[in-house]
Order: sequence, then C-alpha cells, then structure tokens
Amino acid sequence: MRYFFSFLLVCFSFSSALGSWEVETADPTYNTGQYASIALDSNDYPHIAYQYYTPSMTRELHYTFWNGTNWEYEVIDGNGPGQNSGAYCSLALDEDDIAHISYYDLNVGALKYATWDDTADTWVCEIVETNDYGPGYFSCLVLDANGYPHIAYMDDGTVDYAYMDASGWHLEVAATSTGYQQYQWISMALDSDEYPHISFHKWIGAELMYTRKSASGWSVETVDNDGSVGTYSSIALTSDDKPLIAYREDNNLYLTRWDGSSWTRETVVAAGNAYSSLELDSLDNPCISYSQEAIGLRYARYNGTDWILETVDNSSSMCGAFSSLAFDSNWQPHIAYQDAQSGTMNLKYAWYDSSSGTFSSTTTNLNSDQLLLSVSPNPATSFIICNVSAPSQNNIELSLYDSMGRQVLNQTSTTSEIVISVEELPGGIYVLKADCGDITSTTRLVIIR
Repeated sequence: MRYFFSFLLVCFSFSSALGSWEVETADPTYNTGQYASIALDSNDYPHIAYQYYTPSMTRELHYTFWNGTNWEYEVIDGNGPGQNSGAYCSLALDEDDIAHISYYDLNVGALKYATWDDTADTWVCEIVETNDYGPGYFSCLVLDANGYPHIAYMDDGTVDYAYMDASGWHLEVAATSTGYQQYQWISMALDSDEYPHISFHKWIGAELMYTRKSASGWSVETVDNDGSVGTYSSIALTSDDKPLIAYREDNNLYLTRWDGSSWTRETVVAAGNAYSSLELDSLDNPCISYSQEAIGLRYARYNGTDWILETVDNSSSMCGAFSSLAFDSNWQPHIAYQDAQSGTMNLKYAWYDSSSGTFSSTTTNLNSDQLLLSVSPNPATSFIICNVSAPSQNNIELSLYDSMGRQVLNQTSTTSEIVISVEELPGGIYVLKADCGDITSTTRLVIIR
C-alpha cells in the first residue's frame, strides 16, 4: 500500500534575463535529499528519488512526486531499525510514468532495483548483484526503448553494467583494472542502437575515463588526465551519438566533447564547483546544473557561442548538492537538489518559468537615433508580432538566429508592425535582430513546442 503525506509549499523566485527560476522545498524533513535524482512525467510533473537519514540513524530510500496540487511522499526501502538503504539512487520513468530506481543497499551489500507494481499496488525491490565487496556505489539507471532498465555502477575494482530483458538480468564488466582501483562518479547514456556509453572517475591517478560498448565489445579510454580530474562526471549524447562529458578538475567545471576523432576540453566556470548534471537541449547544446562554493545552485547553458551562467538558488551557500537536471516537453530545465546548509539539509526543487520573463531590447550605435524593437507573444508558438520604431522610412530588415548563431529567417518590410510565422521552427531560444540603415536592435525570443 502507498502512504501519502503532504507539506505546505513554499516558493521563491530568482529572476534571470529570460524569465525566472521558481524554487520550492520538495521535502522539508531535516537531513533528507541526499543522492537526489529527478525525472518528469507525461504532464511535466517532477518525480524525485532520494535518501533520507532518519533521527534514529537509519537511511531510507524515499520517493516524492508532484500530483498537480501537492507533493506526495513514499518510503520505498529501508524502513526499520538499523537499515541503510537508498544511497546512489538513480531514477527514470517509463512511458506509463512508472518509476524505475537503482540504488545501493549497505545492509545486504548489493545493487538493488525498485519499481512500482500497479497490479500488486506495491513497490517491488530486488537484488541485481551482490558479493563480498558490495556492488552498487555510484549507480546510474537508464531505460531503453522497450522500458527495460540498464544500470552502470561500481564493483570491486571494476565498472559493471547490468541490463534487463524479457529473460531477466544480465551482468557484464564494462571496465577493469590490473591492481587495486576504485571507479567513481559513474554516468551512463544509451545511443541510438541502445549501446551504453559510460563516463567515470579513476580514483588512483585522478583521471576522467570513458567506456562504451559496440558490436565488437567494450572499449575503454582515458579522456583527460591533466590534473586531478573526473569527479562529478555526467555524460550525454548528441543526436548523432557523440558524447559530451561534464566534470570537475580541481575546483573548475569543464566540458569535453568528442568530435568523431578527438576530445576537446573547455572551461565552463572556475572556482568551487561540484555535483554537475548534464543534459542537452533541443539543439544539442549542453546545459549543466551544479553547486558553486559560497554561492549555491547554479545553471550553465551554452548558446552556440558562449556559456551563459545563472544563479538558481542562493538562499544558502550550500544549495546545490546532489543536483539532478531534466528538461520538460518545452525544453525548460527542472532541477532537484539538496540544501546542505547545517540545520536545514532538505530536498529542494527548482524549475525555469519562461512565461514570467521580460524581454528587453539592446540598442547599438548609441550616438545615432535609436531603433526600438519589441516582440509578442514571447514565448511564442505559431507567430510573432514585431513592432519596430525607426527614425526613418527606410526598409526594415528582420533576421532570426537560433542558439547556434545560424540565420533561420530573414524578412524585409516598410511597415512598423510585422507578423512572422514561426510554426515551422523548433522550440528553443532565438535572437531577433532588426536593421534599419546603420541602426540595429536585438531582442531574445523563446519558441515553445
């Protein structure tokens, strides 16, 4: 039987250039939110798996989800004296919005898997692998196209890979070492052929590693060994199956990209960054949630040219631990994380509300007459109305650029109000540019799908 609880919802807003970040406490219970992992259902409602450290010193796997009105709470595993379950939990939802969760159970020293059984009206928890070492640290779960779970995780000196099909669980070694070694901060993605790609941190040697499976088997390589690198690794694949990995080097947040022949590293932000979670937007641009020392939870997004950095929650300098990022159906980010501030230690949830944004134009050539540009509706779905106030009757040229800087639309008009169809364009963030003679004005536009 499911047991539901609810708490008063408290929200805060943090404004940005395009809209606002909305922040709320998803579970106000003290000492909860460790290993937060988020997934969004078919209504774009958040579901979060996490660990709760009880006052009696037990650890439990908890689950909360937003039902459209309030948060509902469930205990999945570890409810009882002396229990220690729920560490390194990783959540995914299938097409029926059923939760699938991998996690580590210290009591039995095992990688475990939990899912909801609608027929029996209960959570079903099972052991995937157990041995004397206790496999299951740093687990990462992904579902394939048929809804079967695939899990990457740490074992004794190896990175292991487990997957389920109609015949049950299958276990493989994805990476191994010749001597004592620990592989940490494991992250996995499945490519278009449903082969796994896994990034991880090599503890002895402090390297960022990558392994992938193909028809010929597993291949392992060192991605970065320049400094103390590879903690908090998070991997994502582009639409043509090229991997990108976010990770930490000393206190810097880096991103490395595979271009088909080599890895290229770039700095996202310096100084005090941890708990990175990487996702790609509709244009394959990387977006990363992370915790920054002395600031809180932050969000970095690449616009095709530059990294745009935003503060999501600075209500405490310890916000952002265990950050987990997901996009909704309109490509807006949602983040689950822990506020690790002493005396708080609770689960929080942030999402980006683009509908609350105010879009201001920026005018160049300030020594000449100004060209004023406004656009509505913004965000848009099918069309936009552009209003241009120009100092002369010259032709007005309107150009629209996507987040990669590519021109996707160009139109010339002699009127001050121009209606433009955008229904054929994919959702995302665009820049609208108006030119009249030597005067230019730009503004940002969001298209929602």
